[in-house]
Amino acid sequence: MRRILQNKLLTIVIVLSIVFFVFIGFTASKTDRVNVFEGVVGNVLTPVQKYLYMGGQRVGNFFGFIGDISTIKNENEELKKKNSELEQKLIDYDQVVSQNDRLKSMLDFKDSNKVYDYYGANIVGKGSDNWNDTFIIDKGSNHGIKKYYPVVNSNGLIGQVVEVGPNWSKVLSMVDERSWVSGEVSRTRDQGMIQGYSGSSGERKCKMLYLPADSKVEKGDIVATSGISKFFPKGVKVGVVEDIESDNGDFTKTLIIKPEVDFNKLEEVFVITNSMKDTDYPDEGN
Repeated sequence: MRRILQNKLLTIVIVLSIVFFVFIGFTASKTDRVNVFEGVVGNVLTPVQKYLYMGGQRVGNFFGFIGDISTIKNENEELKKKNSELEQKLIDYDQVVSQNDRLKSMLDFKDSNKVYDYYGANIVGKGSDNWNDTFIIDKGSNHGIKKYYPVVNSNGLIGQVVEVGPNWSKVLSMVDERSWVSGEVSRTRDQGMIQGYSGSSGERKCKMLYLPADSKVEKGDIVATSGISKFFPKGVKVGVVEDIESDNGDFTKTLIIKPEVDFNKLEEVFVITNSMKDTDYPDEGN
């Protein structure tokens, strides 16, 4: 009996000792075991967290990119608008410079030809005929313009007024085949009649007819009005000899003349108002 009690006592002591040491061990290693747990959890969650973070970054970058595209688009539209405005300003500037150059040339021409009186006019339309053959100017009978008045610019002869309204006039250009002007080769003094002419490729030129066969005219010679016609003053430049043809059995020559005036770029003109005498007008009630 005594042995049994001793064995029970020993057992209790051993159990209490084990519990005591376990408790001590548990208390002493609690922090270490928590760290181990956290390490295990961290090892498991870190890759997941990494991919979640990277995914979040990509989503954020995507929406940031969308926002950048919208900003860039707005900035691009604004730049296009400013570029269009600058281009228009440049066009306006070039037009002003070109107009100033033309007007200066016309004023210089007027100052160097003071024997005549001039009325400035703007071309406001084309006639119903060939595009370069007739055009409309913004001055008419209310401004003293009359039929048959010659029309010029700083480069030379343009044509003649053929119809007049109160505030407009119709001008027949010298490149029209219905136009006839007496002309003269400035260097040789040879004279002939200048008529409108259409070149082989449709370009509008003039030809000078009835020059003598022995004329010494050469390509590049200047042709001007002769003053024989009562409708056109003397010495107004017509153009330059471009080609020379012999005709009528070599009794006469015909000159192909390139007009000095560019009929594709006409905008402002002068109407000469005092080159004709009252007695020069045909009896047409004009």
